[in-house]
Amino acid sequence: MLASTVATLVVLQLISVLLARATQRLLGRRLWLVLFGWLGTIVHEGAHVAACLLCGHRVLRIRWFDPWEREGSLGSAEHGYDSRSVVHQMGNVVIGIAPLVVGAALIALAAWHLLGVRDFRAWSIAWRSVPLWQSALFVYLSVSIGSSMQLSRSDLRGTSRGAVLLSLLLFVLCFVIGVAQPRI
Repeated sequence: MLASTVATLVVLQLISVLLARATQRLLGRRLWLVLFGWLGTIVHEGAHVAACLLCGHRVLRIRWFDPWEREGSLGSAEHGYDSRSVVHQMGNVVIGIAPLVVGAALIALAAWHLLGVRDFRAWSIAWRSVPLWQSALFVYLSVSIGSSMQLSRSDLRGTSRGAVLLSLLLFVLCFVIGVAQPRI
């Protein structure tokens, strides 16, 4: 289960990176920012903020969308936590991956509401029976959110700290469960 979760997150990251590159090449960075980047960045940073609150971290500063930032970052969510707390360290994993999880969930929610997709195996059927404006809105939301949900270097750095602790905890838990099971 853990391997499939990690694989899903890696695939979402790759799709988001490729979508961002393709749309920025097609439109140019400035037009992409005006059309899609602003909404995607707000969703990305909002996911970090929601995860901070969920994990008990303090939100110190939020930049929702700042296309003029010299370092290249379109937004940021700075947070504080107790670095001695194992729970807060593992919370960094949740906070770091939140844009991928929230982004994918919002795109699925948009498919459900706008396209009427209830079974994602019947995806192609939904496009034919939906008004054009709903299909267009779904595409817009998917490109906006999908092209901005990739994790930044800063996101990955913050996630790695907690991921080591989480991996050790899971290893110990699996070992204990394996030892505790009766041999047949």
